[in-house]
Amino acid sequence: MKNIKLWFLAFLSSVLVFGSTSALAREMGMSYFGVNGGVVSPGFSGAQATSGFGAQTGRRLTPDFGIGAYYQTSNHDDSLGASSTRMDLYGVEGNYYFTGDMDGMVLGVKFGLATLNPSGSRKSSSVSFGPRLAFDHRLTSSFSAGFEGSLLTQGSKEAIGGYTAVNLQGVLKLWF
Repeated sequence: MKNIKLWFLAFLSSVLVFGSTSALAREMGMSYFGVNGGVVSPGFSGAQATSGFGAQTGRRLTPDFGIGAYYQTSNHDDSLGASSTRMDLYGVEGNYYFTGDMDGMVLGVKFGLATLNPSGSRKSSSVSFGPRLAFDHRLTSSFSAGFEGSLLTQGSKEAIGGYTAVNLQGVLKLWF
């Protein structure tokens, strides 16, 4: 697992440092770093929706297309409060940025890992993927506020089985 996290950080760094962008994208300040927080509903048996938070970064390769990376964490108590499960979601995303009348709207896909760490049990990881819909409202040329919604499906893993995590987040971004 440690090697995967190191690979993820190396990928993230290379996207930000070496990613090629068009001249128009460079003029517009198309790299970003953001923080997000909101509600996460994991969809596995006995777990309840709870708050989650995380970070994201990315770069628009052209005015319409971009790539990025994300990390999100949350703790979920079972319905009786007897145990809790920490869920970490991290991976990469590809995005299409609408322009014109729908400027600020983003449609994308996420692909990564979901790591579950139940109290008193062994940690498990599985592949996660799913659609992403977001909106960024530019407050200034360097800051935006918006929202993101995603449905991340995880494959069957041990006793938990397959599930879909529903994420509804508010997002603040710094553009550079």
